[in-house]
Amino acid sequence: MTLEHIRFPEKFHQNILASLNEEGLAIHFFATLFSLPSCINIIFPESISNKILFLIQKRDQEQHGKFPAYYRWTLGPVRRNIKRFESVGFQVISYNGYVGHTYFPKKSFFGKMERFYSKCLYKIGNPYFSSNAIVVLKQR
Repeated sequence: MTLEHIRFPEKFHQNILASLNEEGLAIHFFATLFSLPSCINIIFPESISNKILFLIQKRDQEQHGKFPAYYRWTLGPVRRNIKRFESVGFQVISYNGYVGHTYFPKKSFFGKMERFYSKCLYKIGNPYFSSNAIVVLKQR
């Protein structure tokens, strides 16, 4: 759950690639651009999305701060994102998108909204509209 917070993902991935040995793998699990929390982060200014997060999750702001999110290179398993990973020298071994998450309490307004939203995304069945993804990469 780091990739969505990386401002310069191309450089980030170049550095990961350079640090891998010949048989090494890079595995990312990340929130995609169209997850409900991502949409909230994009629509609302940081100050408001920060308040929403701490209101919903009851987290201690001192211990569990919210990091800015940029959502660059965070699409589901679509050709555009595969080409991005390949452009820095990776081979995409597997890439799967999923819907749903556990950010919001199930019985809360946002939890109910998330379940409805996830059901809609699932019915659409388009990898652009996943909530999160896992990609496994290795050197070409």
